[in-house]
Amino acid sequence: MQLSPDDFPEFMQLMEENIADMSKGTSAEPLQAVILFRKTLAAESDRGCALMAAAFIDEQLRELLSLYLVDDAKVTERLLGNSGALGSFAVRIDIAYSLGLLAKNIMQDLSILRKIRNEFAHLSRPMTFEDDAMVSRCLELKSILVPPEFTARSRFCRSMIVTATQIEVTKAELQRSFPRVDYDDTHARKELDSFVKFAKDKFNLDLSKNV
Repeated sequence: MQLSPDDFPEFMQLMEENIADMSKGTSAEPLQAVILFRKTLAAESDRGCALMAAAFIDEQLRELLSLYLVDDAKVTERLLGNSGALGSFAVRIDIAYSLGLLAKNIMQDLSILRKIRNEFAHLSRPMTFEDDAMVSRCLELKSILVPPEFTARSRFCRSMIVTATQIEVTKAELQRSFPRVDYDDTHARKELDSFVKFAKDKFNLDLSKNV
C-alpha cells in the first residue's frame, strides 16, 4: 500500500494518537515532542516551517551533545553556548556525526536543512518551497523514501520529522562519557627520587635540581 499526498495527513494524525497513547509513562514519551514539532511545522508558513525546523533540531543536537559529554556543566556551557566552539548549527551537525551520534544520511540531510534555513532567512524577496531552488534542495534529501508526486514541502517536513525522531531515539539510548581518573604522580615521583638517590650514591651526581 502506498499513501497518496491526500491520505498522508490523516495517516499521520492516527499515528500520532497511537504513539501518544502508547508512550505515556514510558521512555518513548519524549517522542511526543516530535509530534508537537510536526503540528507546529504544519501550521507555519514556508519560511516559518524552514526556520522552525532548523531551530528545533539545532536545540535537539545541543541536548544530544550535552547528554553525551562528560557531566561538567561549566565546560559543557563553554562548548555548547552561543559563542562556544560547538555553538553553531553546522559544527553541531559535524561533531554529532563524527562522534557516531548521527547516521551519515541524517547528517547529510541536516546539512541541506541548514542551507534551506539560510536561504529562507537571508533572502529579502518572498520565497516558498515551490521555488525551483527549494524544489531542487528538497530533492537532495535522502534519509526517507518519498513518492515523486509529493510536494517539496511534504518531502522536507517528512525528512525533518524522521530526523527529529532519530535524534530522540539516540538521546534515549545514549550513555554519557566519563572523565578519566585524575592522574596521580605519586608512583612516578617515588621512582624518580629513587633514581636521583642512585645517581648520587653510585656516581656522586646531584640530579635533584634538574628534576
